[in-house]
Amino acid sequence: MSGPHSHPAVASSGAKLAVSVAGWSVIMIDACVTVIASSTPYGLQLLSMLVLVVMAMSSVVESLMAAAVAATAHCLMIALYGGGLSLSMLPSFGPVVAAYGLAWMAGALCRAMVGNAMLRRALRERAVRQSTVVQLHDQVCNAMSCAMMLLDRNEIAESRRVLDETLGTVRRIMQCLDEDTDGTVLDAPPSPAAWNPWTVTETRLRGMVAERERLLASLGFRGVVLFPEHCLDRASRQVRATVYALLVELFGNIAKHADPDGGYYCSIAECGGDVIIELSDVPRARPTTEGSEAGESAFRTGGKRTGLPYYRSVCADLGGSLDIDQSPEWWHLRARIPLQAHRRGAGRQRDCCV
Repeated sequence: MSGPHSHPAVASSGAKLAVSVAGWSVIMIDACVTVIASSTPYGLQLLSMLVLVVMAMSSVVESLMAAAVAATAHCLMIALYGGGLSLSMLPSFGPVVAAYGLAWMAGALCRAMVGNAMLRRALRERAVRQSTVVQLHDQVCNAMSCAMMLLDRNEIAESRRVLDETLGTVRRIMQCLDEDTDGTVLDAPPSPAAWNPWTVTETRLRGMVAERERLLASLGFRGVVLFPEHCLDRASRQVRATVYALLVELFGNIAKHADPDGGYYCSIAECGGDVIIELSDVPRARPTTEGSEAGESAFRTGGKRTGLPYYRSVCADLGGSLDIDQSPEWWHLRARIPLQAHRRGAGRQRDCCV
């Protein structure tokens, strides 16, 4: 099967085959010359050991076999030209075995280091993709839904403002992805909230809440938000970032899934060393078909890696919880996050922050 995805595998297999053929050729030449002649040129021995290092980076088992062949040949040469096989000759085999053993170990260590670097890079790329998906879902998709609802209400100016902000968000995400190739933070996972915890202050958080309240009011929603002053003073940066991201998702869900006539209630407060977020609203009536899942859960939960299921895993990772209680007439969420919770590696990362 040909295609763009087949070339890397073919190239990798071809490179391994070339290393194997060239390596065994050098090892066998070294072994034959060693057994036939009474001494082996040091250049050939050094080349043989260098080849072992390269082979060990490609295949640990194959290089171990090659090291055994080379060491056996040198030990046989010592025995043949040094008085025959006897227990007294065993100490003479030590330097040979040690030399080829060290060469193999050096290659195996290099292989492990390269493998760890590739694994860290793969994990970092996966985490960046997850962070990008979360931001596109929470910021872009929710904003586009609000813009379409504003257009339905002939709120052209407000809809244009939301679309302009969304366009700016997309551009910032693209810029962060473009700059994330410097490789300086490959050993650190991104913020679980997909927002940079170093830039989310309580002032910025309150400004976002006020902006979302205003946007919901433009869509015809009437609700109450309780956000006491200084309730997040003792919260860690990671917790503030998580609260920020979760509230963005919750306010977006209100616009998409709640009934404007039913209103909503949201509170953010400190209680017993935890920050408690509660949200209640009335689900919008949804058409259901026979055999399909009825109720709001079919529309509001999102995917496994986005939406509320994602934030449930984030809260659990921080030592908290996220619980949902719902019926066709009402919907209630309660999230609990310890104020001083930290995620491992969170202090060393640079995220795509919007």
